[in-house]
Formats: sequence, C-alpha cells, structure tokens
Amino acid sequence: MEDGTLRLHIEDYPYAQDALELWAPIQAWAEEYVNICYSGKDEAVATDEELQAWWMEIRHIGHGDHAQASWWGSMSTCADLIDTISTLLWISTGLHSVVDFGQYPFAGLMPNGPTATWLHVPEEGSAEHKQLLSDPPAFFLASLSSQRQATTAMGTFETTSQHMSEETYLGGDGDVSPSLDPQVVEAHQRFREAISTAHDHILSRISSPSPHRAGPSNMPFTLLLLFLAKALLVVVFLIASPSNNPCMFGFFLLNI
Repeated sequence: MEDGTLRLHIEDYPYAQDALELWAPIQAWAEEYVNICYSGKDEAVATDEELQAWWMEIRHIGHGDHAQASWWGSMSTCADLIDTISTLLWISTGLHSVVDFGQYPFAGLMPNGPTATWLHVPEEGSAEHKQLLSDPPAFFLASLSSQRQATTAMGTFETTSQHMSEETYLGGDGDVSPSLDPQVVEAHQRFREAISTAHDHILSRISSPSPHRAGPSNMPFTLLLLFLAKALLVVVFLIASPSNNPCMFGFFLLNI
C-alpha cells in the first residue's frame, strides 16, 4: 500500500497471516542484535573482514554457479545484514516447518498427492479415453503407484513429519540468548515474549477458523503454531575477536 504497510488480498489466508506474525519478531530480533554488535554503524559491517569473507564464501563458493547473478544483495550496511539474518532465520524455522510437517497430513493419502502417475493421458477416441470418460475416479486410481511404492512413499512422509523429543523451538525453552551481554539478553527476552504473543494469536485463529483457514475438509492450518511445529534451529552467536572488532555472526543449521 502507499503508506508502506502490507495488505493481504485474501485477508484470512493462513500461511500469509501466520508467517507475517512470525516474521515481525524475527526481523525485530535481528535488527536489535545487529545494532548491538555494530553500534548501528554501516562502516563497521562493511569493514568486518570475517563477515565479508563469510558472505563472499556463500556467493562465490556455495553458489559459485550463480555468483554473478544480478539478484545478489550487498553486505555493506546494517540493513543488509539484518535482511540476511532475518531471511536465514525465517527459511530455517517457519518456512521449513511448513514445507516439512505438512507432508504426511496431505500426502499420507496417496490420491491426495501421488508421487507419480503411470498412465499416459489417453488419446481422444481410444479405448482408454472411453474408460476415462465412463469412470474418471477409477481411471485415476488405476494410474497411481503400486501398493508397495505407495506405502514406501507414505512411510517416508510419515517419518519426516515426526517430532523428536530433543527438539528446540523458536522462542522456546531451549532457545537461549547467544550472548551473556546484558543488552543481548534483554533483546532476546523481548524476542521470546513476541514469539509467545504470536503463538497466542495463531492459536486463537486456529480455535475459530475462518473459511480459508480450515477449508471444506475442516482441517485447520496449524503448521506455524510455533510451540508445536518443529523447525531447523538457526543458532546465531557472537564471537568476540581478540582485537575487539565488531562481532562475527556464526550460523549453524541444526536438524533437531
């Protein structure tokens, strides 16, 4: 919108609603953290040798085949670093949760999301085409994977959709402050409180689902209910360099 705010065309679209609810505290936490580390000075980011080496490695080694692509952002200001950290945190928590934990509820019933169909689209006038027209559901079911293939896929979906006992949740008890610096501890506590508030808002929407949130099947969208959805945990931590240069950010993706 003209005033810079975001307005959803489908106001009760559940993924967008819940994702924005989670993105706001993630971005606020990243902003506070960066400003503490670099005192809000762009020059400190641009001259941080370890940070710049990390960014160059991502671009030229990790994604060397796209190193010269025009969509790469720079890493020269606090805003650049805040955007990068926010994106990393979002992809490895909320987005990962949505992509991962919706697999079995949706695709556990093979006709819902078949991994393959084994019949060609029949040519008009053929015997197969007549079968399709006479009984479309039966023709579709006949095109699906065998029972063995289907159960193998279903088992994989079920396994990868499981939650583990030692999981750490975004903003949960295992999500501790990455530094003992009082400013960081206070900022992290604000982050946890904001995550808790987001959780309550999402739970409220699930409890009284709108048409788009539950749909005709009456299956509420719960994949971003933060304290129930497993995610990859991104640990962002501070390393104080011997020369007291600005902090270096480390990122570990822990599949927990």
